[in-house]
Amino acid sequence: MANAAKSGGHDVAVFLTSDGVYCAKAGYADAASVRPFKPLEELVRTFLDAKGTVWACSPCVQHRGIAPTDFLPGTIVTGAGALIEWVAGGAQTLSF
Repeated sequence: MANAAKSGGHDVAVFLTSDGVYCAKAGYADAASVRPFKPLEELVRTFLDAKGTVWACSPCVQHRGIAPTDFLPGTIVTGAGALIEWVAGGAQTLSF
């Protein structure tokens, strides 16, 4: 969905929390694939290459013992402040 929105010219950011932070961990999502979609890591890389923003919740990352360097290039480890600032600026949110 994020890639479709980005392809449509929208400014898109994804904020990963809890175990969702693993979705941007290099090598972790290689095996995550559900037909008819491409593997998750490929989808995340495509999104990042298109200048999409991926934020990984810093407390969630710390709790899981993941190093910031373990993430796909372009992933930003940050607190909720980044998301709050973005939403306060008028961004719409979609959560599922």
